[in-house]
Amino acid sequence: RGARGGVECAVEIQMPWSKILLQGLKTVETRTYPYPAWLLGKRVFMLQSREGATGVSAVPDEVQAGDASLELVGSFVVSENIRYLTQKEWDLDFARHKVDPTNPYGFSPSRDKRWCQNQGFYGWVVEQCETYDTPWSVPALHRVHRSFFTMEW
Repeated sequence: RGARGGVECAVEIQMPWSKILLQGLKTVETRTYPYPAWLLGKRVFMLQSREGATGVSAVPDEVQAGDASLELVGSFVVSENIRYLTQKEWDLDFARHKVDPTNPYGFSPSRDKRWCQNQGFYGWVVEQCETYDTPWSVPALHRVHRSFFTMEW
């Protein structure tokens, strides 16, 4: 397996969030789970998928090379995890995560019981974004953890 430029992993990010991240308008990607420690500080591909159902991956666990519904649109590095334990912490970081409270991805105690269970949510601090002039066709992909895929070139 020969990864390009040392990148060996792809992270699924749905439209329109992928474009907002690559434009630098959004610098924190939010999820219900932390970014894996073994990938912190390492460059990964951004696997852009179409906008789908909220909180549901639009990508199957196994993807054949050349799948036209997916593209590698760039790469990035996550430098750290942020944990949001309160609505106030979430609201104060809006400028970085850009998730409006009315958006289905906008978390609130009235809508999501995880706040009440003190689990909170996570922000992945995104840095060093590189946008490809022309999106790349995907190689074969295999889901290894939630939104994370290994690639077979």
